[in-house]
Amino acid sequence: MLKLQPLISIIIPCYNSGKFVDKTIEMLIEQGLSECELILINDGSTDNTLDILKRYESNENIRFINQSNQGVSVARNKGIRVAQGKYVYFLDSDDTLASGSLLHFKNILKTHPNCQMYAFGYETQVGGKVSRRYVFPRYDNQTFSRQEIMRNLLSKRLCIHICSGIFERQFLLDNKLEFKPGVKIGEDVLYILQTLQQVEQVYYSKQLTFIYQIRDDSAMQGYKSYSMEQYNSQIMFQKFLLPIAIQQKSLSSSVNFFLLFSYISNLRHYLKSNLKNEELNRLFIRDGQIRYKKNYTGNVALWLVMKITMLIPIKLILKLLKS
Repeated sequence: MLKLQPLISIIIPCYNSGKFVDKTIEMLIEQGLSECELILINDGSTDNTLDILKRYESNENIRFINQSNQGVSVARNKGIRVAQGKYVYFLDSDDTLASGSLLHFKNILKTHPNCQMYAFGYETQVGGKVSRRYVFPRYDNQTFSRQEIMRNLLSKRLCIHICSGIFERQFLLDNKLEFKPGVKIGEDVLYILQTLQQVEQVYYSKQLTFIYQIRDDSAMQGYKSYSMEQYNSQIMFQKFLLPIAIQQKSLSSSVNFFLLFSYISNLRHYLKSNLKNEELNRLFIRDGQIRYKKNYTGNVALWLVMKITMLIPIKLILKLLKS
């Protein structure tokens, strides 16, 4: 008898995840993997990750792939290609889902079958304590068009994490939507932006589902340090979004807002870090011109903050602190 197509393929890249991946797998099993397949991709781990994944070989809803280390983007792309589910969901090996999330995912996908992407509420935790919640009740149970979802995301009225979204697999394949290999920071945000530029409809649920665990050794520890890779993500966003602002005038203010928000965030992290880099100084001075572009998106408080940044003597500050 033919096995029914899974509703959801859950794709988890694993690199040196031995300390926590079994907890993540057990959490998913406990929530119920009926109508799901769990794809675990060992990305060239040098610890005991592969041994842990092999323990689950006998579970008919779980399969694992072993590959040389090629990075999270390549692992996720491989997961999309081998997945059999109608939808794909990306989860990191050290993250978790709130109780009942898998059941909620299944119910939403079945009751709203005409969307190419689905987004849900999520929160970040640092050291096991809630840092911030990204839940937007005003948009609960709403379906957005491409323009609407892009405008809301770029304007920070709505936030989507790569692990708080679900994607129709055939839609991803048809539009050749893949994560950019070799990019360690910002590849997930870029993927969401690229996807939203292709969708027809996106559904949003305010229910808290995904819990993002920030660890001390996380790739995103730009919270404590800074690197050229982090600024390269800003340049990557510029290259993708600026042509959109030209082609779609209705999104130009939202694009400018997003790029300025990203610019300010990067500048703040750089100034707080111990790094001093003349090339970064040059880039921050060059790209500071984004402060003067029209960026009003309806939020007066944030607009005023953006206006205040126009008064900051960035060149002087960088000369004093980073030269």
